[in-house]
Amino acid sequence: ARRGHPLLGPKGIKPGETIPADVFCAIPQVLRSADGAKTGTIDPALERLGLSRKVAMTVPHFQAVALAVATSELLGSIPAHFARLVAERLDLDIFIPPMEPPAMDVTMYWHRRFDRDAGNAWLREQLVAVASFDP
Repeated sequence: ARRGHPLLGPKGIKPGETIPADVFCAIPQVLRSADGAKTGTIDPALERLGLSRKVAMTVPHFQAVALAVATSELLGSIPAHFARLVAERLDLDIFIPPMEPPAMDVTMYWHRRFDRDAGNAWLREQLVAVASFDP
């Protein structure tokens, strides 16, 4: 959320704390969705609680989520390590969502002729290392 979000502070919710599910769902949100779908990875968990969130905007990248949140009253869910990288620069506060988001699947594709290519194998190893990083 942007620093000093007007709907979180008055409820006594401080940065680093968990946003209660009812408050989380009541605040309009920006969702990262490559295909424009209005549901994301945490929506099934909300549905199991009988809740749904208000998606006001979809964007294709996590960077766009952070920028939209920084310039609005929307909430956004982005990976924690990315949030820590951009929070200070974009004047954001980091809160904990009301449920643990599921792990993200990341898939790589390459042509089979590159299976034994040393440069391609090195690049794949680097991508796996970066995608597996959890500070």
